[in-house]
Amino acid sequence: MNPSAINLIGSGCVVHVPSFFEELENLQKKGLDTQDRIFLSDRCHLVFDVHQICDGLKEAELGHKSIGTTKKGIGPAYSSKSSRSGIRVHHLFDWEEFEARFRGLVVSRHKRYGDFEYDVEAELVRYKVPSESMRCDLTAKGYAEKLRDYVVDAVAFMQNAFLADKRVLCEGANAIMLDLDFGTYPYVTSSPTSIGGVCSGLGIPPQRIIKTIGVVKAYTTRVGAGPFPTEQLDVSPPSSSFCSQ
Repeated sequence: MNPSAINLIGSGCVVHVPSFFEELENLQKKGLDTQDRIFLSDRCHLVFDVHQICDGLKEAELGHKSIGTTKKGIGPAYSSKSSRSGIRVHHLFDWEEFEARFRGLVVSRHKRYGDFEYDVEAELVRYKVPSESMRCDLTAKGYAEKLRDYVVDAVAFMQNAFLADKRVLCEGANAIMLDLDFGTYPYVTSSPTSIGGVCSGLGIPPQRIIKTIGVVKAYTTRVGAGPFPTEQLDVSPPSSSFCSQ
């Protein structure tokens, strides 16, 4: 929201491109200028609609042991990343490679989850870079072409910021209870949410971290299922209107 700030979505993130543009449009409608103020690492992995479908299928498969995800495809996208079958932002700019990787990804998901309904061709059309004859028509731009101006080499981007003596503020989402390694596994997210995520997700050397600000709540909350460590089990609720949930 700070009009003087330059923003970067780091390499450790996974990104659903349609949602990215939808959120930017909503901000601009409210009067917030995002032009030349937000950038995206070329190493980010992409979340596709097929990941979101598989997220729901996985939750249904787990039944009463489901994680309670938001079904936004985050877990399946990180699974693709870890299995080395994921697709990164820079792949969008080599269409033949992108298309081959994308079709292979969908085939692998069908092998895993069966014959679910998904229009591969329609998804490819949304991303396809228009031909030269269509470039004069701005409405013809696919997501790949629209995204081009936002994409940077995030490693160089961050190092240039330090060399220019810029102040760098890193924001992490979620919290330690959802950390993949240190949280209440398996009811966790798919990435590191502790301070280590700054180094692994942005390519920042540990010695660059000067100050860490942690936000602590009086009690643990979470989205979805899993343990709720601060519940007062077998204890009568307090007489006042305040309760732990």
